[in-house]
Amino acid sequence: MSDLTEAKESIFEILALTRKSLVMPEPSVGKIDAFLMGYQLCLGDRGMVPRHLLEFHEFQGEWLATRLGQPFPSPLGWAMRVRQSFATEHDAFVGFFELMDEFCRQKGITITPLA
Repeated sequence: MSDLTEAKESIFEILALTRKSLVMPEPSVGKIDAFLMGYQLCLGDRGMVPRHLLEFHEFQGEWLATRLGQPFPSPLGWAMRVRQSFATEHDAFVGFFELMDEFCRQKGITITPLA
């Protein structure tokens, strides 16, 4: 991001970078979760709660649990729920992005790849 205080980019656009493994050489939903925690803390320190973070909370909460056929609420975090739904870490990583794409299509969220 050119200016973090503006938070112009959607979290979904930022996550699209991880799909290409530009951010993490060893794909893992746990690493995506850790990245998101840091990103949210950074924005929170600046008093920001962009709309796209609220959309992501909707994705990682009830929508994801319902889609995976899991109870909601659950003591498990979203990353653990995704990981347990797939045979391997790689499958979970790929599956996460497929689920994210499905959510975005359903909600009419456009993901514009960052340059």
